[in-house]
Amino acid sequence: MSSEDFTRFDRLNAAYRERFGFPFIIAVRDRTKHEILSAFEQRLRDDPAVELPTALNENAAITRMLQEFLSWLVRHVQKIRLLR
Repeated sequence: MSSEDFTRFDRLNAAYRERFGFPFIIAVRDRTKHEILSAFEQRLRDDPAVELPTALNENAAITRMLQEFLSWLVRHVQKIRLLR
């Protein structure tokens, strides 16, 4: 990440935390840097009553992705054990 990108993310994150009282959260898988920045800027303009459910939905998406990964990992560890 360039220093300009870092500065932009840092500035947006500080503004977001100041406005909503919690850190910006977004499921980044399959999203470009530009998509993430665009979402950041759009969500900063949202009403807090809209943003909280959006943040919770993003958190749920991240949780699902983690759960999928852990399920995949367990299946593969079990296969490796069976091959021994």
